[in-house]
Amino acid sequence: MKQDEEVPGGLDEERLMLEDRRILTRASRTNISITSYLETYEFNLAAKELYGFFWNEFCDWYIESIKTRLKDDSTRGDAQRVLLSVIDHSLRLLHPFMPFITEEIWEKLPGERGFLIDQEWSRHEGLLVDSDAETEFEIVVNIVKGIRNVKSEMNIPPSVSVAATYVGNRLDDNSKRLIRELSGASDFMPAGKKPEQSVTAYADETLLVYVKLPDIDLETEMMRLEQKSSKLAEDVAHFEKKLTNKSFLEKAPESVVSETRDKLSSASQNLDRIRALIEDLKQNG
Repeated sequence: MKQDEEVPGGLDEERLMLEDRRILTRASRTNISITSYLETYEFNLAAKELYGFFWNEFCDWYIESIKTRLKDDSTRGDAQRVLLSVIDHSLRLLHPFMPFITEEIWEKLPGERGFLIDQEWSRHEGLLVDSDAETEFEIVVNIVKGIRNVKSEMNIPPSVSVAATYVGNRLDDNSKRLIRELSGASDFMPAGKKPEQSVTAYADETLLVYVKLPDIDLETEMMRLEQKSSKLAEDVAHFEKKLTNKSFLEKAPESVVSETRDKLSSASQNLDRIRALIEDLKQNG
């Protein structure tokens, strides 16, 4: 949207897509949290949560999810309305931390707005809260991450599209569109069973997602993954040993202990994922 562009009208809940309902819900919940933190002078927690919302949820996921809608005349207006609404609320919340930058951005938004410093604090009353949308979008995110992880672990370049299939009936057309676009999958189609030469990207009680592998040397890939698994197992053992060391826990700064716990969690998750991928590849051998 340009500065002199006409401001889209108000939000129409009946026209909101899954990604719209989810980001508006997250904006509402973030609004409540930030207000609470500021009222109790917990500025560091407020800044951390606000950063996470704006950078990770809004920029990383919402903006990426609406790029094709912004290019289509029939869907651009609805996406712009939500985009403007979230930016409006976010700038109000960010203003105490970044007054000059947010004021400059505020002046660039469409319409006559006055100064940001003169505006009311962003209120959460009346904002959309849709817990189902949060849950459904989280499934989309996890599937996209799963497909991306498979490509990364199998050394498939991000620019190379892969075909993905799923077993289950929980996904609507918009969710399938989001998965295709955000994961870079060339296709995302239903399947009766796991296809040949494929690995699991996502699994829960009612939904399975598979990625079709390009022509690869399975034996070479399994050897590489086994080596990676061994290294991760060593890392896990190292971090576990540190965290069971009484002297380390008593003498190390809390930030160092917390960082070590995070490293253990990350290494454990990566190890589980690599081991599962190896088992998947064995079934294709």
